[in-house]
Amino acid sequence: KQLKSFRVLVPLCGKSVDLAYLAKHDAVSDVVGVDGIQKAMDTFINEHPYLYKNYADNSDGSDGDDGSNLKVTAQPCGKRHQFLKYKGKNISMLKGDFFDLDQDAILSNNNDAPDANNEGEIQLLFDVVWDRASLVAIHPDKREEYVQVLSKMMNPGGIVILVALDKRSGTEEAKAYGPPFSLPEEEIRRLFQHQDWVDSIEKLEEHDESVTFPEKFQRWKDMGLTNMFEMLFVIQTKGST
Repeated sequence: KQLKSFRVLVPLCGKSVDLAYLAKHDAVSDVVGVDGIQKAMDTFINEHPYLYKNYADNSDGSDGDDGSNLKVTAQPCGKRHQFLKYKGKNISMLKGDFFDLDQDAILSNNNDAPDANNEGEIQLLFDVVWDRASLVAIHPDKREEYVQVLSKMMNPGGIVILVALDKRSGTEEAKAYGPPFSLPEEEIRRLFQHQDWVDSIEKLEEHDESVTFPEKFQRWKDMGLTNMFEMLFVIQTKGST
């Protein structure tokens, strides 16, 4: 039987349903979401009680008929105890500043040891980073610091799956507005291509949201944009030497 092997990091996760999807995926041993908003943590836990039922303080049924209103005690973690960890089934949510993330935060207070990979090696860092709305959310001045944090979190041979937005035409004010901030392909390559841990950067697809989702795009059009492209990249890290 093939063991589950992939650890997935979701930066600036909010209450994304992607976390629940990944936690239930057969190929994922552990997903770790990081966000600084307490309300996002509380909302996610109560919207997905089945992930936390066995880890809640009130798992005896006092959480309500639908499993909502679970009380999950967070444990301090990180070198300076700068994060609070909410542990569930195949998932941990860390409340704190993503830029303070260190290896102690993702390893400490983990009562369930990460699964071994197919070669029997214990996985402690991450095989996959799922960035759907993270790099576009932070101010452009913080992008290089964000990349440096990722560099310390990745297993050799891992991948970063990055969804970016490129506001290609419109008024300068509209293109500069954020979050989400415009993140064109040349900026992605500038940030990652020279990193000694990056092997390759590949753009898999793109679509113009003004064409694909005209109703959703209308608010951007009202601000002065004439198009906005969503792009999907895979950034491959170098393997073990």
